[in-house]
Amino acid sequence: DPVDGLQDAARLAIALHRLWLIRGPLFEGIELLARLRAAFDAPGAPVLPDARRAQLLTSAAHLAGSRSVFPEARELFASALPLYREAGDRAGSAATLNNLAWQVWNVGDLAAGEAMSLEAMEIHRQLGDELGVALSRNNLAWIAVERGDFRIAEEHFDAVIASHRKRNDARSVAFAMSWLGVVVAKQGDYSRAASLQEQALNAGVSIADNGFRTLALVRLAAVHHALGGLDQATQLANVLVPTLREMGRLWPLAHGLTELGSMLLDANEPARARPVLEEALDARRASGSEAGVTEARMLLGIALLRVGDRPSAIALLHDAVVAAQRYGAPPLIAACIEAVAWLALDVGLVERSAELLAAVWTIRERLGMRPSPRQASALEEQRHAIGDALGPERSRDAWTRGVAYSLDDGVRVATSALGALSAEATDVT
Repeated sequence: DPVDGLQDAARLAIALHRLWLIRGPLFEGIELLARLRAAFDAPGAPVLPDARRAQLLTSAAHLAGSRSVFPEARELFASALPLYREAGDRAGSAATLNNLAWQVWNVGDLAAGEAMSLEAMEIHRQLGDELGVALSRNNLAWIAVERGDFRIAEEHFDAVIASHRKRNDARSVAFAMSWLGVVVAKQGDYSRAASLQEQALNAGVSIADNGFRTLALVRLAAVHHALGGLDQATQLANVLVPTLREMGRLWPLAHGLTELGSMLLDANEPARARPVLEEALDARRASGSEAGVTEARMLLGIALLRVGDRPSAIALLHDAVVAAQRYGAPPLIAACIEAVAWLALDVGLVERSAELLAAVWTIRERLGMRPSPRQASALEEQRHAIGDALGPERSRDAWTRGVAYSLDDGVRVATSALGALSAEATDVT
């Protein structure tokens, strides 16, 4: 019976989506789910109950999200949510709120992502669903990271790991431990960050998820890079990025490309970094990740500055600073302001560079972001260059002015400098 066959196909596809997520092939699942949805939307097709239609949309959304096509995943989850609510499925509603929250904060709406996660967490608590609560806390942890609230993020991730361990969920423990390693690295504790990534890799040995293992190795390479093992880290990232590219998942690929591009910049190889960061920017744009696009623009701007394309660098850095402020993520704003400080030094705006650099490091200090050995060395190098250009007294005065800047002051001064440089470049052209 074609009607029963279609219903059976829907049930089977819903059941199989987790297998596609973990083992692949993603494209097979995406194609089948798209054909099923089209078949049920065709004239004369059997009626699919709201709850089953919601599950079908959710399965398609998970596969789109796994490929990091966030706009499509967001639309699918948003379509499923009212169907779960109408069907009275509170567990389905809460799970969809969690998934939708992840998509929403990734495209730049941290407040909406937080509200959805809190609503989902309350429903999960009422239902006694510990896994659901952990997933809500995972979202809240990442939102805290974006806002620079690292201690809050650590508390959430610690609770998430404890919950997953209680349920003997090795896969989720490995993922959460790797994410905690990222948070710890942002606070400058690189030895602990390396240990967490290694523990995550060991915990994940049994889960047969090549995507996770590759991404965790990229994160471990980033930690060794921060500690000064630049050659080894770059070599490792060079090996891992092609694996991520073959997997067809945009977010892990973009993350790996961004890390590799950053390493190449630190190795003073901007010409090699440029195509890597251009690919990273394309992948970030395709995924719809606001923060990812902003970071890629910033790094590509630095690469273009160092290869001599100053007008393009100015345009990219201006877009990055404006987007970072709109997104509302202080660590990202500080990184963009630091890039402008390097640009200012390059074009001879030495006092402005000193002010911006002082502002950046003061902001990071307030956020609890300790510099890595590599960052501390770069800071000293830049301060020496500023001191040589301005002399001790002017250099000290400029630094004192910058220390007093708020985050908004730093953005204002950076965008003002970029605007003036852009106008100057246009006049020259």
